[in-house]
Parts: sequence; structure tokens; C-alpha cells
Amino acid sequence: MDTSVTCDPTQTDAMEQFCSITGADESMARTALESCNWNLELAVNMFVDQNDGQMDTNTTNHTNASTANHTNRFDANSEETVRPPIPPVRQVLVEDYPSASYSNHLRRSNSNSVFDAFRDFEQEARWHEQQMETETNPSNSASATKRRTLEDLFRPPLDLICRGTLEFAKDEGQRVNKWLMVNIQNHREFSCQVLNRDVWSNPAVKSIVSEHFIFWQTYHDNSEGQRFMQFYNVVDFPYVAILDPRTGEKLRQWTTIDPVSFCDLVTEFLHDYPSPSGTSANIESIPASALTRKSSAEKALYEESEEMQLKAAIAASLQEVVSKGEAIPNNNPDVDDSDDLETFDSDNEDNRSHSIASKAMANSCPLNTKETSHSDTASQESKPEAQVIEDYRQYLGPENGSKFELVVRYPDGNRENIIFPSESQLKALFVFLSSKGYNMNDYDLITNFPKRNLNDFIASESDVITLESAGIHSRDMLYVQHKT
Repeated sequence: MDTSVTCDPTQTDAMEQFCSITGADESMARTALESCNWNLELAVNMFVDQNDGQMDTNTTNHTNASTANHTNRFDANSEETVRPPIPPVRQVLVEDYPSASYSNHLRRSNSNSVFDAFRDFEQEARWHEQQMETETNPSNSASATKRRTLEDLFRPPLDLICRGTLEFAKDEGQRVNKWLMVNIQNHREFSCQVLNRDVWSNPAVKSIVSEHFIFWQTYHDNSEGQRFMQFYNVVDFPYVAILDPRTGEKLRQWTTIDPVSFCDLVTEFLHDYPSPSGTSANIESIPASALTRKSSAEKALYEESEEMQLKAAIAASLQEVVSKGEAIPNNNPDVDDSDDLETFDSDNEDNRSHSIASKAMANSCPLNTKETSHSDTASQESKPEAQVIEDYRQYLGPENGSKFELVVRYPDGNRENIIFPSESQLKALFVFLSSKGYNMNDYDLITNFPKRNLNDFIASESDVITLESAGIHSRDMLYVQHKT
């Protein structure tokens, strides 16, 4: 049966275009074109829509088959290709700082100090060798006479400095059970050079530092100094601090010191904290001037207080007799004047006061006009001193109010804690200090911060100003100083 169909040239041309576009054969092209009434564009669109779903299904099946085959091959070889786990590695992130020699310890990265122009480092090395020889052979010290030049004046305390890093100084402090004293030098600050000239060269300071401290000095602009300043927040110069060599804790810090104040501050610190382990400090090594100043001052203050108490008792007795105006007959006219002098050896204050009062009454009899006038004069001279001891209480404020706990530091270095009501008059504090033997006409009372002279208030408003209105607060420290 002949299946051939005769087509006109237009239809044949459409079939050829359809086959070239879609890749279909003639029979499929004829069927698609006949169903679309030989509309080529519509037939191509219909053919593509019909065959797109079949192509996606075939492609998906092919992809799944490929993936399955790949997975099967990976599973077959996985046991052979798995690498072992990464082994743990322990490393040091930051290396220890290398120990620097003393020459590197003093070397600085920035501009040199103007005082280094006067220093001869080669001469300092020879001087250090001479010091070592002097220690081994003291007979050579007699011939070691030198001129005092600028080099000598501003030379660092080479005999005190611990040569090495800060960590080395800490280890040395732990080994010998001494505190660590740190001095940061700024070559742009003349006050830092004054430390080398006046403080570290002082024999008393050297004795205290060498015996009780490991002394470490460095410049602010080298690596060790910059690391220290960053960790301890150093902003002011000169900088002197005391550290605990075990923990690195900063215990004390000073920026303004001189030889006298340094000895006082360090001696006070050593009395509170003798050593890192807590054992008692060697008191014999501290200069006698730094230790006896306090004891002698306490003794003088005690004796002065005793003398004032005796005068007060005599004055009170004379005042009582004169006020009564009674004439006590003298039953023993043969009493010699030398008996008026009596030595008080008893430690009992009650017996002493009773003896003084009895003797004063016996000697105050008006035997004649001269003796009576003499008694009146003695009473008038002693009356103010008797009032000084007791009168400061009348200037105190009410007891039921708030209290001020003040710390008074005396010129001899002693400190005393006193508690006054906040509404007390400032005059109460001055009268109290006068009872301690400090005549406030010869002394000034200075506040710690802000620094003010409280004598100025007394001179203007002695009877009206109170502690609170004078700007005094609880826990304030007040200094009693000689007037300059």
C-alpha cells in the first residue's frame, strides 16, 4: 500500500524547516504540522512542549544513576583513603624575653640624655672593678680619693642597682627575702637626675636600700622600661615604687622624695612590712638617726606632758586657795624654804597630784604681803596652762551628731587618730594640739589635699568656724609643721 502523500512545495518547505529546527523525522514533522494546520511556529512550540517533560525525566534518571555509581565507588574505596587525624601540637606563642646585659639594660632607643655627655662608661666600668677590689681588700679604700665632677654627681648608683631584667630582680628578691624597689628614670626630667645626685648617693639611703631591698633602675624609653610603664601605668616622674617580688603587686609609690622623707617613708614601711616572708627586719641596719628620732620625740613629748600636768595641779590648788581667801596659819614656822622642793619618784599619778596639792596649800599661807603677791602671780601665770588641758572640750560639737576620724601627724613622725564631732569648732582642734605640747603660735596645721594652712581660719574666725565648714572631712590627715 502506497503511503506516500503528495505535498505541495509550501508544505515540503515547512517540513524541512521543522526537521532542521527540532531534529525530528519527516513523519513526525508532517504529523505536527498537520495538527497545527501547517503553522510552522505553532507546530514547533507544541513539539517542544511535549518533548520537554520527557527529556527532564530522562536526564534525572541518568543523573541519579551516575550519582549512585559514584557513591558506590566512593564507599568501596573509603576504608582505604581516610587520612589519620591531625596530631595535637603544643608550642610557645610568645618567647621569653632574652636576658640583657647591663650595657643593654641602660641602652635606650631614643635620644640620649644630656647627662650622659658627662658620663664615661669606660670609667664607670673601671670604677665598678675598683669597688669590687675594695670589698675584697678594704685597705685600698683609703687611697680611693677622687674629684667630685659632674660625672660623679649624676652617676647612677652602680653599687645598688641589680643588673638584669625585672624578672631577674624579682627572682633575686625572692631568693634573699627582700622587697623590690623600682626606679624609672626619664632623661628629660631633671628631678630624675636629682635622685641620683641627692637621694641614691646619701649614705643613710644606701644603707637602708642595700640591706632591705633589691634595687632595680631603668630608663623609661628602653624595652624593659616601656613594658613596666605599660603594665603599672607610670605617668609621673621621678617614679619610685616598692613591689612584692613574689606576686609583682605594687605596695608603695612615690613621685616626690628627698633623703629625709625617703628615710622616714621607708622606715615606716619596714616597720609595717619587715620582709616578704613576714620576718622581722634587722633594726640595727637602719641608721640610728632614722630610728631614734621617733623615740626621742616621744620621750620629749611625754616629759613635756608630765611637766604641764604638774603645773596644772599646782595652779589648780593655788587658784582654789586664792578664790576662798582663807588664811591657813603656819604651825611650823621653822620650816626651811628648801623643803618646798620635792622630788617625785612615784609612778602613781593620784599620789603625785595629792602630794603636790598638799604642798601647794601649805606653802600658800599669807605670811606677809610679799608672799601673798607672789602666790597671786604664780596663780595668774599657771592659770592659762591649766585651762589649756581642759578647755578644748567646750568647743566640741554635740555627741549625737556625725563623727570625724582624723589622723594628726606630728613633726617627730608620730601619728595619732582622734575622733571629733563634725560640728566641733576648729578651735577645739587647736586647743587639743596645744595640750599635746605644740603651741600653735609656733606651728602650722596643714591639710593633706588640697594643701591649706588651717591657721589662716583661726586668725580670722576662731570662734565661729567648724571642722566641716573649714573643708575637713573624715579620714583626713593633718600635719603639724614648724612655721618657716
